[in-house]
Amino acid sequence: FPARDTTLRAGGKPAIVETAKAGGAKSRRTARKAVSLTRCAEQFIRTLNENLVRVRHFEIIEEFRQVLLAFRELYNTKWPIERNGYLSPAEFRVHLHFTAQAA
Repeated sequence: FPARDTTLRAGGKPAIVETAKAGGAKSRRTARKAVSLTRCAEQFIRTLNENLVRVRHFEIIEEFRQVLLAFRELYNTKWPIERNGYLSPAEFRVHLHFTAQAA
């Protein structure tokens, strides 16, 4: 896979930051309550990179989209997550639902 562009541009920011801003992305501070959600998203992205992006080369974006959708399904239904007591996200949602009903 191609090396990640870590080239610094004017102002000392990585090129990806400039590209993201040019595409309309905005930077903002994360609310304190959202920190755990941010951590979960970062963990998912790390897992995605380690198991899909860094091990495959995609010729066209549609191929990547199809594989990404399949990975999402696998992750949500079968991937055990330590913080969820080694349940998949779908199993954990069911567990939370029944726990909330019992309370």
